[in-house]
Amino acid sequence: MRAAVWLFLAAAALAGPAAGQTVPVRSGEHDTFSRLVFDFAARPEWRLVRREESYELNVAGEGFRFDLGTVFRYIPRTRIRDLSQNPETGILTIVLGCPCHADAFEHRGASLVIDIRDGLPPSGSPFELPVSEEQGAAAAPPSTVTPQGPASLGLRLSEPQASKPFSLS
Repeated sequence: MRAAVWLFLAAAALAGPAAGQTVPVRSGEHDTFSRLVFDFAARPEWRLVRREESYELNVAGEGFRFDLGTVFRYIPRTRIRDLSQNPETGILTIVLGCPCHADAFEHRGASLVIDIRDGLPPSGSPFELPVSEEQGAAAAPPSTVTPQGPASLGLRLSEPQASKPFSLS
C-alpha cells in the first residue's frame, strides 16, 4: 500500500505542467503603468503579440492555468480592461482600456512581468511587430529572444508603497 502511494506521488511530481500548473498572477498600479506578474515554477518560453485593442500571451508547454482571481482587486480597469484565458489554447488575452502599450521582461528567473504603459510604444518594440492572423500567438512558437530585464527597457523597479498594493523591489 505504501509503495502504491509513493508511486502515485512520484508520478504526479514528474507530470509537471502537463498535469496543469496553476500560475499565480499578481498585479499592481503605478502612476504611468499597470503591472502584471506571472509567477511560474520554472522559466518558460513565451510570446507576447499585439492585436488591435489587446495583447495575447502565449506560453510554451501544456496545461498552464493563470489564476486571475485577485488581479482587479489591486488595479482599476483603466489600462487593463479585462483578462481572459482561452481554455483550449491556453492563450491569455489582455484587453486594453486606454491608448497604451506593453513592455515585458523576465524577473528573477521564473517570473514574467508585463507592464501596460500609457502612450505609444517605443520604436522597435518587439511586442508591436506585425503578426498575421494565421500566425497569431497560437500558431507561432514562443520567442526565445526576450528582453533580459528592466534595464533593457529603461525601467527601474520601485519600492513598495502603502498606497500601492504590489510592486517589485
